[in-house]
Order: sequence, then structure tokens, then C-alpha cells
Amino acid sequence: DAAGVAHTIDSVADGEYVATAEHGLAADRIRLTDRRIELASGGATARATLHGGPVTPVLAEGSGGDDRLRSVLDGVPPDAVFDDPEAFAAAAADARTGGQEWRAAPDRITVRQVHYEGYRATLVG
Repeated sequence: DAAGVAHTIDSVADGEYVATAEHGLAADRIRLTDRRIELASGGATARATLHGGPVTPVLAEGSGGDDRLRSVLDGVPPDAVFDDPEAFAAAAADARTGGQEWRAAPDRITVRQVHYEGYRATLVG
């Protein structure tokens, strides 16, 4: 249900306030970019475009992504893991331009909108 996942992501990304949401997944693989989500299971693939602005894909801890972003996605305040707002913004920008290859899908996806002194990011992983 890529459209349902996209709706969950967009509802957080479009919001005016800090928010967190989760959405269960029934897929074997996932590919997430700053503007699109794709889910695959067996021979079927479902895709949906994200309309809520560019999101920041966050890889699972230890998967080659920025573990600081994973910590923020998991609920740690950004100022506890980043030296300053600019470092947070740079890490988010790097994550948006990183490789968007297929990965094993988790059982659920977490979406968190974060504001850090003028910087705003919607983390998804």
C-alpha cells in the first residue's frame, strides 16, 4: 500500500507542528527518495509520489546512513546529537542526495517532522 504510506508521510510533512507517525509495512523491499516511495513484494511493485515536500530518508542504524539522524528519528532531540543546527541541516541534505537503492523493508516506517532553530526536516525510516 504505497499510497497509504505516502499519505502518512505527507500528513506529517505537511503539518505546521512537530509530529511523529508510524505506518506498518507488508513488503519485502523498500526504496525511498526525497519525493517517492516504492514497495516490492514477490514480483509486485507499488509506487507513490510524495507531495509534502522533500523528505529525508534515514537508513537503519548500521546500514551506512547517518546514525545521528536515526537517533533523531527515534526521538532524541537534534541538539543532543548535532553540534549545531547547520550540522543537522547538512546531514539531512546529505541523506536526501545519497543512494536510493532497494533495501530490506522494516515491519513499520516512522515519520518525524523536526524543527531545529530555523531548520525543518521530515525524517523517514
